[in-house]
Amino acid sequence: MSDRILIVAAARGQTDTLPRLLAAAEHLSGSGDIHTFGEWPPEDAAPLIADLATGCRAVLAADDDFGRDAVARASALAGAPFLGGVIAFPTPVAAVRPQFADSVHATVELPYGAFVTVRPTAFEPFVGFIDPKPQLHPQSPRSGSRQRALVTAPGGGPDLASAPVVLGAGRGAATLARMEIVRRIAARLGAAIGATRPLVDEALAPPEALLGQSGKVVAPRLYIALGISGALQHLAGVKDAAVIAAINTDADAPMIEAADLVWIADLDTALPELEAALADGGRR
Repeated sequence: MSDRILIVAAARGQTDTLPRLLAAAEHLSGSGDIHTFGEWPPEDAAPLIADLATGCRAVLAADDDFGRDAVARASALAGAPFLGGVIAFPTPVAAVRPQFADSVHATVELPYGAFVTVRPTAFEPFVGFIDPKPQLHPQSPRSGSRQRALVTAPGGGPDLASAPVVLGAGRGAATLARMEIVRRIAARLGAAIGATRPLVDEALAPPEALLGQSGKVVAPRLYIALGISGALQHLAGVKDAAVIAAINTDADAPMIEAADLVWIADLDTALPELEAALADGGRR
């Protein structure tokens, strides 16, 4: 049996994700074989990933939009098991997965040849990481006829999964005027913008910005929740932030209880004040 671990990633630019995927592969005591995909729709990448996985001990990808879509499809094509959202490998043949909004962690068997997505933030970057020059697949051979638009962070900001500061916009920020201020604040802080389901449903944020159990799980140095009540599904996606700050009108909201720093205020007041303070160099 081979000990080769196939690592697949959406883009070459994932400088933070690849070292973490290699660290995950190290827990499996396998050698990482990295393949990155440029402008590939997941449905095009899946057959190639399934072919590349032949004889591999496991396939690893980040638990992001590309990984969940392409790798799940590839596992079905290969007729192999799929494990999503893994946060640890206690042994080379076992995996830990969170369930019920992270309230329970289940240890399950890791079968040979399994296709796995892992939460990158659950693994420390591989020590001494040197870019291993992965095999790059720049463009799908079929993408010319149905090219997908690449969604980037609003205003060209940092990647949501690896940004050191994340602003989370909730129902309280669900107006065009408020979101414009949020974008300006994010630009000043060098922050990425995430969102809750109501903003995505109202097209004030792209689906890729969704934070929580059914979206992205982040672990920034600072997470600022703007008008977010703090449903269990959302807290599961942001609870690993080093510092959580929250602005809300409801002092009893779950997000307020989970926060390290709290500002009880209406966003129509708080957002302009925060923007002005940042423009003033934080002297207010």
